[in-house]
Amino acid sequence: MINGVTSTGFVFHYDERNLDDVRLVDVLAVACDPESTDLDRISSASKVVGMLLGKQLKAELFDFIGQQNEGRVPMAELELHLSEIMAAARKDAEKN
Repeated sequence: MINGVTSTGFVFHYDERNLDDVRLVDVLAVACDPESTDLDRISSASKVVGMLLGKQLKAELFDFIGQQNEGRVPMAELELHLSEIMAAARKDAEKN
């Protein structure tokens, strides 16, 4: 289990096995591809969050970000949180 807290205070956890999914790699590729449209990048980033955290924690993350941004979930904020959430897996792997 990967556990962590983002720099803004969002507490998360997810099963590290969620990272071992080629579908996740495919979705990440779209999210990170500069050739992707903005809509595709946003949609893919949102899907990655769901694939890692599950529906409930994804909704909690969106609520958390929205509380800090007048009800909106800006793409830059989502990218920041997603980056920190995925970095937690790297940090966990470095410990072992």
